Amino acid sequence: MKIGIALSGGGAKGFAHIGVLNAINRAGIEIDAVSGTSMGALVGAFYASGKLEELQERASGIRLRDIPGLLSPTISKQGLFSGKNIEKLLREFLGGKKIENLNRKYAAVCIDLNRTNVITFTKGDLVHAVRASIAIPGVFKPVVLKDKLLVDGGIMEPLPVRAAHEIGSDFVIAVDVISDSMSNSIFRENKFDPMQYTFNSGLTAIYKYFGSVIKGDSYKPKDNEKNMVLTDKIGIMSIIQRSILINQRQLIEKGSMEYPADFIIKPDVSNVGVSELHRAMRIIDIGENAANQVINKMRDRIEKGNRKSN
Repeated sequence: MKIGIALSGGGAKGFAHIGVLNAINRAGIEIDAVSGTSMGALVGAFYASGKLEELQERASGIRLRDIPGLLSPTISKQGLFSGKNIEKLLREFLGGKKIENLNRKYAAVCIDLNRTNVITFTKGDLVHAVRASIAIPGVFKPVVLKDKLLVDGGIMEPLPVRAAHEIGSDFVIAVDVISDSMSNSIFRENKFDPMQYTFNSGLTAIYKYFGSVIKGDSYKPKDNEKNMVLTDKIGIMSIIQRSILINQRQLIEKGSMEYPADFIIKPDVSNVGVSELHRAMRIIDIGENAANQVINKMRDRIEKGNRKSN
């Protein structure tokens, strides 16, 4: 029986996938295939390439002040951030790898906006597939591939159980960091949002730049402008992120009816923001603890599935 794991999107919440995979590896459960959407596609790519440890090490070194540079604010009609430094990081570790040559079967889910359909990468350039899957619409610039305009797969398939089956999985473990990741409370006032910080920093630079052009001056951001403090209670990025999560939660509920997973792990990342990349180690620990709590149940379910298949 081939065991697959489907990793949901969820931004920084998706670092919990690393902890789940670590726990599964230590338990001696062999994963034959991995599918991912958005952050799940990124983590899954490192896992399928045998480089999960390298990702964990790099993630643990992300500091709050690193986030603007990582997301790369840009002046573009297609997205607030170019994501060029994320792609550079992907190229550093995964560059030159073909999906069909990985240690495990792999699938990255994204959406073609031109045809409004799901695209599942199961072969070809690995970095290109991951970059397309993490391209949150309006946030990151989309990826153009021939006549396709590719964006984050979470628009239609935030938990890719279907994709896990399509690459040969008989038993699918789903890791969902979205469904239980929001409380029903209103926005918390003055909650610091790193992505809003990055967005505001980018806007400041843009305003200053165009102002200097009009005045005929050359502008360079000052140190205090690079570390600006947010004062808005609710920022545009918080609204975008929460809206996406609400939509994805509904999609997961509907998708589970058509493509139910054999076992589901839901790390409690409700207190983690989508853009809180600097909390990676804490998020990884949450994922590991969640998996450890259900590892025996998972093993029993796998054994029952094995007996049925035989």
